[in-house]
Amino acid sequence: MRNKDKNRLSILRAVLTDLSGRVKTSSHPLTQSSVLQVLSKHASQGEESAKSFDAAKRTDLAQKESEQVKVLHEYMLGIEKASEEEMDQVVHRLVWKDGVEQKPQMRNLRDSAVRILEVDKGKAIDMKLLMGIIKKYMVT
Repeated sequence: MRNKDKNRLSILRAVLTDLSGRVKTSSHPLTQSSVLQVLSKHASQGEESAKSFDAAKRTDLAQKESEQVKVLHEYMLGIEKASEEEMDQVVHRLVWKDGVEQKPQMRNLRDSAVRILEVDKGKAIDMKLLMGIIKKYMVT
């Protein structure tokens, strides 16, 4: 921040404001997944804004938004994410306890998998991917 990078400073302030709002309004602690979710939300908004500015021939504003998106992607890379294999292993262990299929409810299975991956292992989760894995086990 000492190099007076206004784009970096403004986007990080926006992210910190969003995160502090989540902390105040939620009864759950802030996790890697929630931080990743906020960063992703701001990145997608920035990408949409840059496209709109490009369409309106406002290249200066589009460039500003693109630079802010790059900053967000830098921070997103620093968050450790659970791999598809890890999520599959956790869901498999929850469904097949002691070699016997348990057939848990989808919501319970999701909550248990999130708790194991986020709280115990401290990794962020791609919820779409996790739900796809859970649905695969619920069908079979």
